[in-house]
Amino acid sequence: VLQRMLNWIGFVVVTSIAPVVTACFIGTSDQCSCDINRLEIRCSGLENTLDEVMLSLAAETRYIVLRKNWVLDETTLRAEHIVGLRKLVGFDISHNRIDKIEPDTFSNLRMLEDVDISRNKIRVLENNVFSGSLPSLRNINLSGNKIIIILDGTFNAASNLESLDLTENPVVFLGARSFEGLVNLQYLTMSGFQVTEFPSKPLSSLVNLRRLELRNFPAITGIPDAAFSENSRLTSLTISDVPNISELGWGSNCLRNLSKLRHLTLRTCNLPVISAVSFENLKQLKQLDISNNPIGIIKSNDLSALLNLEELFLVSTALNEVQAGAFTRMVKLKHLNVANNRMTTIDRGAFPDDISSMRKLTITNNLWSCDCGILWIVTSSITIENNGVTCTSPPIYQGSNLTEVVARLTRYERCYICTIKDFPSPNYTQVDVGGTVDLPCYATGTPLPTVTWYAPSGLVISSAFTSTPRILRHNLIGKHLFIRDVTIADAGVYKCVAANGVGVDQKTLKLQVR
Repeated sequence: VLQRMLNWIGFVVVTSIAPVVTACFIGTSDQCSCDINRLEIRCSGLENTLDEVMLSLAAETRYIVLRKNWVLDETTLRAEHIVGLRKLVGFDISHNRIDKIEPDTFSNLRMLEDVDISRNKIRVLENNVFSGSLPSLRNINLSGNKIIIILDGTFNAASNLESLDLTENPVVFLGARSFEGLVNLQYLTMSGFQVTEFPSKPLSSLVNLRRLELRNFPAITGIPDAAFSENSRLTSLTISDVPNISELGWGSNCLRNLSKLRHLTLRTCNLPVISAVSFENLKQLKQLDISNNPIGIIKSNDLSALLNLEELFLVSTALNEVQAGAFTRMVKLKHLNVANNRMTTIDRGAFPDDISSMRKLTITNNLWSCDCGILWIVTSSITIENNGVTCTSPPIYQGSNLTEVVARLTRYERCYICTIKDFPSPNYTQVDVGGTVDLPCYATGTPLPTVTWYAPSGLVISSAFTSTPRILRHNLIGKHLFIRDVTIADAGVYKCVAANGVGVDQKTLKLQVR
C-alpha cells in the first residue's frame, strides 16, 4: 500500500525536470509512459499480467490507457483492479483479449467519465458491471466484442451517459429494459446484432436520443409503426444493411414521430417503394440516403414533403424513371446522386423552376440517351461530378463522353425550348360549386415537353390526387385538366409547367369557386 502511495510522489520528483516520464513503475521504458500533469499512464506490449499491472497502480491515477497488451491469452477484468482508483476519469483497455468483466467492476466511481473496452472478447455483459453511482460517466465503448446478451438495467448506474457504442457484437438477446435509466443518452450505435425483432421496446427508454445508428441486423424482417414512438428528439437516424425486411415489413408510419430529423439513411434495407406517407412529417430533413434499395421509380409526390432537403442519394436503386414534379418542392436541393442506375434521361420538369441552388449532380454508370432531353444538365451551372459520364444511345454517340456530345447537340441537332401555346386567358376563371372546369395546357418544343399540373398546395395533380375524382386527359402535345364536382376547397392558383431538355415554361390560373 505504501508503495502505491509513493508511486506518483516519485513522478513529481522526476517530472519537476521533465513533464513526461518514461519507464514509470511498470515494465521497461519502451512499454509505458506517464504524464504527471494528467496523472496518466499509457502502456502497450506489456509482459506483466493484468493483475500485476492494475494492482500496482497508484490510487491518484486519473487516466489509464492499456491498449494492445494482452493479445494472446484471454483474461478477466476484476472489481479489485479498479476499486481503489477513486479518482479515475478515463479508462481505456481496448484491443486486448478481455473475455469477462466481473460484477461491480465499475462501481461508485464518481469521477469516471470515459470507458473504452472495445476490441476485446467479452461474451456476456453482466447487468451489474456498472453499478452504484456513476454520475460523471459520459461515454462507454463496447464495440468489437463477442457480446451475445445484454440484460435489463445493464447501464442503470450511468444515468448521465451520453454516448454508447455497441457496434460489431452478435447480440441475440436485448432485454426490453436494457437501456432503462439512460434518460440523457444522445448517441447510440449498434451493429452486427442477431436479434429477430426490431428493438422498439429497448429504444423506448431513450427519450432524449439525438443520433441513432443501426447497421447489419440480418435477422430482422420488419420495422413496425411504433419503432421510434418515444424517440421524437432524433435528429439523425441511420438504418443500413438490414436486407431481409419483407416487402410488407415497412411500417408506413414508422417515421411519423420523427419531425426533428435532419439526416436519414435507409441503405440496403430492401425498401421496395417510396411511400409519401412515410416521409410526410420529415419537413426539416436536410439529407436523405436511400441507396441500395430496389426502388425503380420516384413518383411525382413521393418526396413532396421534403421542403428543406439539400442532399439526396439514390445510388444503386434500379432507378429507371423520375417523374415530372418529383423534386419540384426541393428548392434548397444542392446535390443529387443517381449513380449506378438504369436512367436513360432525367426530366427537367422533375426539378424546381429555379435550379440555382443545385451545385452537384452525380449521374455516372447509367444508360444515358444523349439527345436534346439531357441538354439542360450540361448547359446549366450544375457541376457534373466525375466527367466520365458516357452515352449509351443513340448509336452515333454510343460510348462518347457526355460533355463531348454537347457541342454536337447544339450544332447539329434541332433542340427547341418548350413554349406553352394554348392556355386559358384571362388567367382566372369562375365556377359554381358542383360544376366542372376544363383547363387546357398545350406546349410545343423539341424534344416533346412534359406537361404537369400543380394544385394550389404545390402537389402534382394526378388521377389519384384526392378522393375527389380528377382526370388528366392526355393529348399528343399537351394535357387538359378536368376538375369535376368542384368544391370550395378547389379554389386557388393552379400552375401548368411544360419542360423539356432545353428549358421550362409555365403559366398560372386562379380558380374562384362561387
